Amino acid sequence: MPIQRIITAVIAIPFLAAAIQWGGPSIFSLIIAVAAGIALYEFLTMIAVQSPISRLFMLAAGVSIVLLVHQCRTRLLYEGLQFQNALAGKLMIISVLLTIAAMLSLPALYPRKTPLLVAPVINLLGILYISLFLSYLILLYNGQDGKAWIFFVLLVLWCNDSGAYACGRTLGRHKLSPLVSPNKTVEGAIGGVVISLIAAVIAKMFLLKHLSLTQAAALGLVIALAGQAGDLCESALKRHFGLKDSGSVLPGHGGMLDRIDSLLLAAPFVYYAKLLIV
Repeated sequence: MPIQRIITAVIAIPFLAAAIQWGGPSIFSLIIAVAAGIALYEFLTMIAVQSPISRLFMLAAGVSIVLLVHQCRTRLLYEGLQFQNALAGKLMIISVLLTIAAMLSLPALYPRKTPLLVAPVINLLGILYISLFLSYLILLYNGQDGKAWIFFVLLVLWCNDSGAYACGRTLGRHKLSPLVSPNKTVEGAIGGVVISLIAAVIAKMFLLKHLSLTQAAALGLVIALAGQAGDLCESALKRHFGLKDSGSVLPGHGGMLDRIDSLLLAAPFVYYAKLLIV
């Protein structure tokens, strides 16, 4: 493992953990806004938006979404609790999740043909995909047991990534999506899911004790599948635009978008899964 990658992780992980535990809602939302702004800047560079005015407008729109969610978090959480108690609400939540999954699977399945990669659709999709989806972490953080939920999601995602990498390197034989990411394998994806299920069950004993083992395992499955789908979506974008990394802001790790790609899709899925099962 490159030394730069280790140094970045040693610095970033304790800082992020401390901010989550002791920073409070405003600091946490500020971190989300900064991460969204950097990722969106990388995205605009990736899709070759040349106009400085267009870049500034889209960056301002993306960061504003995060700040708006932070400002309205109490109301949004209240509406979410009211919504989850109705059958219509549960059905709508499931419909929204399926629609999101279907839309975001298109770039991964058809990286060279999907209309989602054509301007101005991709411009709007980028703002929503990065800023709006990442903002779901603010709602998770400010909800019941919010800090524990954030740590739970991050831990399971990290285990998913590590498990997929390790199993892929040692057992990988069958390509998962050769058009998008030739190095990813079916065996690696399955290994990531298995490790995520184990991690979720263990993590719930320390972070979310009120969950049942079945609920924890279900959440682990949701996080793993959503995280892998998010990773594939970003890989499809990079492959389409001929890039290896989204940026270089994190030495040894690539760009911000490379680091949060799995989190972008996992955040809304976990939020809605929480409404359904808790």
